[in-house]
Amino acid sequence: MSENQLKALKFWRVSIQYLHLSQSCSEECAKANNEFVVVTDEEISLDEYQEKTKWSDFNLAIPVLFNFYHGLETLLKGFLTIGGLEWPKEHKLSAFFISFKEHYPDSGLIGHLNKYLSINDSPELLKGFFDEGARSIDMYYQALKYPESTKGQEYDHLSILFKGAGGSEFYSTLSADIGNIRCAAVSEGKALLGI
Repeated sequence: MSENQLKALKFWRVSIQYLHLSQSCSEECAKANNEFVVVTDEEISLDEYQEKTKWSDFNLAIPVLFNFYHGLETLLKGFLTIGGLEWPKEHKLSAFFISFKEHYPDSGLIGHLNKYLSINDSPELLKGFFDEGARSIDMYYQALKYPESTKGQEYDHLSILFKGAGGSEFYSTLSADIGNIRCAAVSEGKALLGI
């Protein structure tokens, strides 16, 4: 195996783990109907409430989305690396995606990735967050790690929290989409590795 292939494999291994975590959490959120209110005739303890809502978006949306986007970043870096392309040591997803599309124009991943890397094509929940809070996909690294930017601008995390049934639907779709991304990436990666 060439040096670029070995390096790409390292990026892909990391990527698949971040994507697996995001997919698994998204699946659990959808299964739990993303409930954040517990309606009962009896009083419940805080522990019981936490157990019933542990898979709700108000508990996991920010880290799940951060891990998802970081998984996409490392995935793209793996493809750029195996292609012998240089990329800046930063978190500029839009530049990585543009380079990926130019170098792999026939990739089946493009459609899957476009849904999450192009704000105009993103699901409404993400479109609102990036339009109002983060301002661009490239800001994911800051906007999903901190409450405010380095310039003191607050990120509107409430726009991705407490979404109830709509959030459940979003996470169900996200889980399925991550599965498709992972399968396509593994298939295309194997082809590039000649295995």
